[in-house]
Amino acid sequence: MQVQGFNNLLCALHGQTYRIRDEQELERLVELGDYYRALPVLSNSSYGAILMSPEFIDSIPANAITLLPLAATLRNQMLFKECLIHVAGPWMDPQYLQLTDPALKQTATRVYNNLCATVLKVQEKLFLSAAGLSPPNVPRPWLAN
Repeated sequence: MQVQGFNNLLCALHGQTYRIRDEQELERLVELGDYYRALPVLSNSSYGAILMSPEFIDSIPANAITLLPLAATLRNQMLFKECLIHVAGPWMDPQYLQLTDPALKQTATRVYNNLCATVLKVQEKLFLSAAGLSPPNVPRPWLAN
């Protein structure tokens, strides 16, 4: 595993393609990139590596809670957003509550709260529509974005 991580780091540094098999391999790659101060280069190359790794992509929903901090360290916006979507669920017991990093937890909380507000607006419109009523023109600061 360590040899593969170092090989992937060398590929990233030299502009060659590489694949990421699982979250442990990405974790090792990020550790090596941080140690060798190569995170900017690694960040740029990681987009292609992730897109070329279908087995890794399939594992994101199950491992989103461990991948989110790695995506933040790597500054990979695509992976970060994908993980953020998955840690906001399930609805009644969201995974983001397990995060230990306060900044990530705060970001995930904001995303979850925005999602809740959006769902509340849609439910209100559905309820009023089903009842044959039109929404009142009353300001609702608790539903503001």
